[in-house]
Amino acid sequence: MSVGDALEDLMQRGEADLALGGFFEERGGLLLRPLFRDPFVVVTAAAGAPARLSLDRYLAARHVLVAPRGLPGGVVDTCLAALGHTRRVVLRTASFQTALAVAARTDLLVTVPRSVAVEFARFSPLSSFPPPIELPEIRFGMLYSASRRDDLAHRWLRERIAALLAAGPHSARPDR
Repeated sequence: MSVGDALEDLMQRGEADLALGGFFEERGGLLLRPLFRDPFVVVTAAAGAPARLSLDRYLAARHVLVAPRGLPGGVVDTCLAALGHTRRVVLRTASFQTALAVAARTDLLVTVPRSVAVEFARFSPLSSFPPPIELPEIRFGMLYSASRRDDLAHRWLRERIAALLAAGPHSARPDR
């Protein structure tokens, strides 16, 4: 699987059994089990943290763009464009962890799901802020083929993952 492959395509072709993440496309033959919702936060190195993050300061800053599918833009850029704004992206990566590692050691900002930022901040000095614009929450879920719905081993795995995430130390809200 390459970064640009749509997980939905792989699952429809039977090349993947299960996917975890947010922003999946609804497709025939695939089932999505919601797990939790997670708001975005803006993260920067604790040493370079501003006292307040205004929209002007956010737009003037340099950003790391997280593009898990290797595509340009994302939810942040879409919301900014709707308001007639753009941000200054200087680095693009497919991984939230890479983006946070870079942000922890530079003056770059990264906008990530809160649960990811909270977990990463346990190991690195980071400051986080609410975004200066309204962003939709990530609806984190588990995607799988409808043909696997009644498979006992697959169901067992799905239940273990759901239980692990429900009991985990993340700060996201359950999706109900």
